[in-house]
Amino acid sequence: MAFNRKQRLRDNIEAIRTAFILDREQRTPTARERLLLERYCGFGGLKCILNPAKELTDAVHWAKSDLELFAPTVELHRLVRENCRDEMEYKRYMDAMKQSVLTAFYTPPEITDAIADVLHGHGIRPDRVLEPSAGVGAFVDAVLGYKPDADIIAFEKDLMTGRILKHLHPDQKVRVQGFEKIEKPFTGYFDLVISNIPFGDVAVFDPEFTGSHDPARRSAAKTIHNYFFLKSLDTVREGGIVAFITSQGVLDAPSNAPIREYMMKHANPVGVARLPNNLFTDNAGTEVGSDLIILQKNSGKKRELYDYEEMFIQTGKTPIGSFENGYVGSIGMIPHSDLIRSTDPYGKPAYKIMHRGDIEQMAEDLREHLSIEMLKFDKNIVHTSKTATNMVNNFQETVKIYQQGKKYYDALKSVNNLVKDARKVQQTILMVGDITDIYVNNFQKMLHDGNFTPEELSAIAFGYTKLLEESNDVLTDLKNVVNITTLSMTDKDRMDVVERCYSKMKRYRNLVGYYTNKNISVSYLRAKKKNDLDRIMGLYGNMDERYW
Repeated sequence: MAFNRKQRLRDNIEAIRTAFILDREQRTPTARERLLLERYCGFGGLKCILNPAKELTDAVHWAKSDLELFAPTVELHRLVRENCRDEMEYKRYMDAMKQSVLTAFYTPPEITDAIADVLHGHGIRPDRVLEPSAGVGAFVDAVLGYKPDADIIAFEKDLMTGRILKHLHPDQKVRVQGFEKIEKPFTGYFDLVISNIPFGDVAVFDPEFTGSHDPARRSAAKTIHNYFFLKSLDTVREGGIVAFITSQGVLDAPSNAPIREYMMKHANPVGVARLPNNLFTDNAGTEVGSDLIILQKNSGKKRELYDYEEMFIQTGKTPIGSFENGYVGSIGMIPHSDLIRSTDPYGKPAYKIMHRGDIEQMAEDLREHLSIEMLKFDKNIVHTSKTATNMVNNFQETVKIYQQGKKYYDALKSVNNLVKDARKVQQTILMVGDITDIYVNNFQKMLHDGNFTPEELSAIAFGYTKLLEESNDVLTDLKNVVNITTLSMTDKDRMDVVERCYSKMKRYRNLVGYYTNKNISVSYLRAKKKNDLDRIMGLYGNMDERYW
């Protein structure tokens, strides 16, 4: 749905009107009032509120293209003024709204749900959750959807947004103030910190940062997005998760290297996604570059950084002269995205990532991307219990099973005279063979690659094992349906399950291929550094064919 400025402004006005009524009558919203509050989308992209609009005569100062927004903007000013105690309070509300025009881009619920879903799927079931820049609570709702009993503290500095947030979440601890006001007892307290955080060269006054002996912490206090990352790592417990949508500058800016190094010394990178520039188009009518960064706190690191952690710190120049983070360059884009040469808001050359689908497809593609990235979270758990020897032994067992089953799969491929429904079952079973084939043939090469450490190979094997187990669960469901001889299921019910199993197995096959290519891409990058590309290309095939 295209961004409609007039409708968005109208939605905001009605939400603000509803919030004032609820405050005056000191009650919770009705179902209809809740719907009105939920339509509040902030003022990101609504530059009209920067124009004078106290009196009707102010229309002469407006551009012709914005005149349709003049009357509702006047209405907005009048509504706020009539419900404020004095002129000073009215000015505070309006100033806060104006400051949010360039930064208040609310995350679509489809995206917040996809992130919460992937975290939940990897066993992250937080009891204590912090939302340091909550907006109207998109991430609060997403977390509660998977963990209804989670204890959530939500901060929101914007006065009007915080007022609406309180009415939408009366049962949660909502604090209408800046995140820097959080108290010391919350250090190391939370299981999960999750948000779409503010960005910009806005300094934050926090004595623990401005007075720190650590230059990275002092530097972080000068830019609000860097501050949010480091402060959140303070508030989360060991092993806890920080998951933020943020501006691309956090990862791409060369000047941010000390901040990224601090992150890597105090946390493990669990997942990164470079989000499409058209993520916020429907909600804010703007194209803006952003990243999802997921970290797992590990402040007791006593080892050297892994290669991918070093890549997280480094940046390099692209062919058009812009800067790109080394880790981002190694993981590729989310599916169904195009890389387009463009310019940044300052007119400098920059790349844009544009997704070809709607917001639902974008959310599904983000799920797929994160399902692979999040295997690093599992890796940190298994490293202590899986040795390189166990990994090789397990792989050899897989090879045996693969060789035993290959004759069966080859024979099944030659069967052509099947009805349509039976062919769906056949294709689903064959995909199990494809998945094992991708694993066996490519992991065999990785064992002889030389660009992976034993620990990394163990982690890669664990990722394959997890994907194989999940695909085998689907096959079990399929066999149960196919073997049923009772009348408990109709033919339609049975074929619905077959279709669902087929779709799931197809997704797992794609995931295994995607996971394989992502791991191989790391070897390509390392080989390129060592001027050893010919050997690696001979091992796996051409880089263009394999990944990019």
